[in-house]
Amino acid sequence: MSLPPCLSNAQADQQKDVQATLRRLPPQHRQEVLDELQARSQSGTVRNVVAYFFALVKRVFAGEFHLWAGRKDVAPAPQPAGSHAAASACMEVRSEPSAQPASRETALTHIANIRKILNAPMNVGDLAAKVMQAQR
Repeated sequence: MSLPPCLSNAQADQQKDVQATLRRLPPQHRQEVLDELQARSQSGTVRNVVAYFFALVKRVFAGEFHLWAGRKDVAPAPQPAGSHAAASACMEVRSEPSAQPASRETALTHIANIRKILNAPMNVGDLAAKVMQAQR
């Protein structure tokens, strides 16, 4: 079994250890572990690929290994004609530009209304006055 490109910079003894460990894995998990390792390495989430490989192997032996990043994209199942129209309508809605953000004044007005509803102080001075009254 050939090693993925992410292991090409590993030292020769590390590559031998990886190959030996791969042979100890159940056959159905060997390629999955390598695919996961390569995908995670390409995404930049792995700093030490050899250590991550052995962590994946540990998960396989513990029965906790799940193929996530290394999963091959599978073609979606065909949809009935009615649901395809609904799906394309959703796609059209998403392609519209998002709403413009509110002005600062509008946002502050809404925040003041929310604070009023929650009976919260409007500013630091109000908060200080409320604390002083509570201490008396």
